[in-house]
Amino acid sequence: MSPRPPGRAHRARSPRRAAGALVLALLLTTGACTDEAPDGGDPPAAGASSAPAATGPASAPVVVRTGEVVGRLPAARREGVVQRVGQVVADWYAAAFLDGPWPRSDVRDAFPGFTAGAREAARAERARTSAASLGEGVDAVRAARQRVVVDLLAHGGRVRGATARVLLDYVPLSGADEQVARRVQGRLSLTWDGDAWRVFAYDLTQGRLTRAGEGAR
Repeated sequence: MSPRPPGRAHRARSPRRAAGALVLALLLTTGACTDEAPDGGDPPAAGASSAPAATGPASAPVVVRTGEVVGRLPAARREGVVQRVGQVVADWYAAAFLDGPWPRSDVRDAFPGFTAGAREAARAERARTSAASLGEGVDAVRAARQRVVVDLLAHGGRVRGATARVLLDYVPLSGADEQVARRVQGRLSLTWDGDAWRVFAYDLTQGRLTRAGEGAR
């Protein structure tokens, strides 16, 4: 399978076969993904204290952690990149699933941090990539679980690509009553575009949650 260029969103047909390290290796072979700033240095790293805040009524906090790291990378640089990627995912969680008004048919602003190609694809698949399918009677949305596991590929002491394994459980609210929770999970593939980390591809599922699971692995 030949790697697809950044900016063109696609969904892998079998997400379990596409391990994070393999996705990142494909990014490296394209030579298009790097965290190097225009002056040749690294982009400014966010500190560990900058973990994303919770969004929505009584929402669970966003938990971001480091997953698999392929290649050598200093711990401080690793933490900075993980937090920045986590913030991109947290912003998407908020914009696509937790922020109203409801019902919501307009998802133009639901995909911050996505490239133009990925954003266009995500809008077309709004029932999978957002909470746009929520109907009448929803007053708010509460996040019951927000998790992000960030896999990194490093080469020469620099990050060359990132994959975010995502898990979001959200509960639509009708007044004080909770509806059936929904779960969004899968992977986002990100590239450094010289200014920020951007989602250029995704592989996501969304469905009603009948029993609590163990979360992203």
